[in-house]
Amino acid sequence: MIPILRRVRKSLATKLILIVGIILMLTISAWSYFSIAYQKEYLQQKFVAQTERLGHTIKLGAHYAMMLNARDDINQIINNIARLGEIRHIRIYNKEGAVKFTNHLEEVEQITNIKSEACFICHHTDPPVVTVGLGERTRFFTAADGQRLLGVITPIENEPGCSTGGCHFHPADKKILGALDVVVTLAETEEEILFMERGVIGLALVAFLVTSAIIFLFLMRFVNRPIQKLIAGTQTISHGDYSARVDVAQQDEMGRLADALNFMCREIGEKQAELNRQRDEYQKLFNTVPIIITVQDRNYRLSPRPRGIFVITLTRGVSASASTARWKRPLKTGSRISAKSRG
Repeated sequence: MIPILRRVRKSLATKLILIVGIILMLTISAWSYFSIAYQKEYLQQKFVAQTERLGHTIKLGAHYAMMLNARDDINQIINNIARLGEIRHIRIYNKEGAVKFTNHLEEVEQITNIKSEACFICHHTDPPVVTVGLGERTRFFTAADGQRLLGVITPIENEPGCSTGGCHFHPADKKILGALDVVVTLAETEEEILFMERGVIGLALVAFLVTSAIIFLFLMRFVNRPIQKLIAGTQTISHGDYSARVDVAQQDEMGRLADALNFMCREIGEKQAELNRQRDEYQKLFNTVPIIITVQDRNYRLSPRPRGIFVITLTRGVSASASTARWKRPLKTGSRISAKSRG
């Protein structure tokens, strides 16, 4: 673990890959979350709308039979429609909450608690609410067997034919005569939602891996590799090889940095070559000039010698040998030595 942290801390490419990967993962995760939430809400609302249309279809199909008070026809219509696999219950309640028609015969004439979930949608106030939106008429709940269900209440309004017909009578001041309750299973919808969630998560994972791979290859090709070449070039220059060149064939900042390094290396090589030439010239000049050793006082005047001065001539690069030489003419004591004084 520690070597990995050290590598991350010392590698620019690793830092870039790590930061970009984290940002990409967070972005794709957020997109997946909101996409799944949106698709789930969309599918649920779509299924609710389909269930409401089914309720209106049942009400319209049974409308004529209700006008004629043909109970057998109403039961037959409800039982035929209830054969659809996703439908669990179809109930028609009267104003008092009694079940008048249903696909389960044992529920007929049962009185529903007015505080139950289905009735409470309208009867949570006194007097009951007449107009209720679809969102308030929709309920999600779990059955005893653990299956998720959706129920949609469709009100049965009082019509002129119901209050003036000779078959049966409903007062004209009654706005709602009853309610149609359609309960369907959400198994198919939940399977569709689960399939959608898996698809979104899989797509997000593929997008993350593909994008990460592209970013990784891009950084390794256009960032890490040029940096490694620049590091190798600077190390070569530090060892004194000014003929080395960094080959980065890019038109971006990395390419310009490599060109600047090559230019600097070339300039340093030329300056160093000039310095080496001058050094060799001065060294050669220094080695070929003889050295004269004299005895002088602190004022740079010759010290008294009875028979002249012993002069030792040494040439650098040749084995040192001392020889005694006399001046062609004796030097006066206290006189300065010059090149003309020696014979």
